[in-house]
Amino acid sequence: MRRQTILSILVFLFWGNFLFAQMLSQLEFTATPEREIPIIAEVDVLVVGGTTGGVAAAVNAAEQGASVFLVAPYPYLGEDITATLRLWLEPGEDPTGDPLALAIYNDPNRGHLARTLEKESYPFTYTTIGTISNRHPELPNNPPGRLGDRKWGNPVNESLQIDGDAVFIAKMDSFRELGEVDLVAFYRENDFVTAGVTYSCSDDGENWQELGTVPYVRTGQDFPLSYGLQFEKPLKTQYIKAEAKRAPGCERMLFGELFLVPYK
Repeated sequence: MRRQTILSILVFLFWGNFLFAQMLSQLEFTATPEREIPIIAEVDVLVVGGTTGGVAAAVNAAEQGASVFLVAPYPYLGEDITATLRLWLEPGEDPTGDPLALAIYNDPNRGHLARTLEKESYPFTYTTIGTISNRHPELPNNPPGRLGDRKWGNPVNESLQIDGDAVFIAKMDSFRELGEVDLVAFYRENDFVTAGVTYSCSDDGENWQELGTVPYVRTGQDFPLSYGLQFEKPLKTQYIKAEAKRAPGCERMLFGELFLVPYK
């Protein structure tokens, strides 16, 4: 009996392999060239998809102590609700007390572009030393340029992007008395952050006198940052140079405006 069982199994395996080989012979294959696939992360859990379910799975795995890598097709998460611009709630569900919702929507300026940095400024022309990106380019009708057009509320279409460090040299039409110089920059944590701006002045655009450096101060608010340097006495000059340095880990900076404020 045992010998018959073994024989039956062998016959089954033989015919199974034979039929599988016949099936493979009828399939078409395409040869692909040898290539190296880079490894960008080694983790315990890989989550593919940025839906709310994918995010919940990634968070749950991370809370259990696993290292997680989440891959999403869009530059935002939760496309199953955000892409349709509708929040689907269960009957009786109140999202106003959710910690995540409060953390996202606690900015009082969100939806209202704050123009708290509006200042009077002398007109000027300027030159840029640095790599201007096509993502946020200079205005085609320069001057007045991005830094002189008095539009700096929205970084998407009202900013000038410099890849790397930047130097701006502004020239007024004649000698003017300044009370403040202020280069306005946008920021996004770990993306575009200006570590500080050093200002200098010149009478001829060649010989410079350093005025001071304004460092980056984190505010936690969602509006442009002021790197203003004020003077106790009027500064009489025709040229102003602003040297901006990137924060560590940031490849670019976004600027909105340059103010050459009259002394009053």
